[in-house]
Amino acid sequence: MGHLIGGNSIAGHGTEAMDNSTPIDGSILNTVSMG
Repeated sequence: MGHLIGGNSIAGHGTEAMDNSTPIDGSILNTVSMG
């Protein structure tokens, strides 16, 4: 799975990349992962 965050393609990376990017996107991705 790959997510495009802040123009950076992240594949297989977790909270570290999200925290370094935007917390909003991280929250959305976390919600999607949980759901």
